[in-house]
Amino acid sequence: MSRGFFVTLFAVAGVLAIVFLLPNTYDQAPTMKTGTVQFENGVTVAVEVVDTAELQRQGLSGHKELTDDQGMLFVFDDLIARTFWMKDMTFAIDIIWIYDGRVVGIEKSMQPPAASDGTIYVASSPEPVDHVLEVAAGWSDRHGVQVGQGVDVID
Repeated sequence: MSRGFFVTLFAVAGVLAIVFLLPNTYDQAPTMKTGTVQFENGVTVAVEVVDTAELQRQGLSGHKELTDDQGMLFVFDDLIARTFWMKDMTFAIDIIWIYDGRVVGIEKSMQPPAASDGTIYVASSPEPVDHVLEVAAGWSDRHGVQVGQGVDVID
């Protein structure tokens, strides 16, 4: 066999070793950032922080539930009115609209798609927002969160 054949064989073997032995980072889920949201009345909630378009599209879809001390915080780089929908959700949530460290609106007890007719509920922010907090349904009432309250995001 010729020397060229062995060089080619060695090169192919090297490429295959790289492809099969290195970890495949394309199939790995992104690591979720976490933080805390604190309201001016002293109430805090631990949050998963979603700050990429991919994570924001996924949102809480696939989660089975939220406990009373959990939430999901959407962080946006731009300031526009937002519309959220309940596609692929299995539980109700409160949506807290936030702009510049203040609660500007609360959508209470947004329901998952109705099993009977498949209705997907949609909610829109009352004005442009830079953060959106999703928590378990009834959370905002249980913890006295109101429009106008200050909010701090703690990484």
